Amino acid sequence: MNEPNVRVDVDGHPMAQLPFRAGFDWWTPLAPGWHRVTLTLVTPLLNRAQTYTIEVRLSQSTEVVVDYSRMWGNFTGSPKSVGFRMV
Repeated sequence: MNEPNVRVDVDGHPMAQLPFRAGFDWWTPLAPGWHRVTLTLVTPLLNRAQTYTIEVRLSQSTEVVVDYSRMWGNFTGSPKSVGFRMV
């Protein structure tokens, strides 16, 4: 059986393919500024994508938490939370 995965694209570039059911943490260094992060649920039958615009600040770590809505069959329209902390 094919397990669904989540593809992560940043500014249109594929960055990672991660397990969906188990959940995941993913990180990568990004330049300061605004970035478009697209999460695509990839299954044998369909793909569902949601794009978020995320701000990355200089000398800070950015954490974005996103939920998946079983009711809508997609990621929520906005992140559950966005946090910044000094690094």
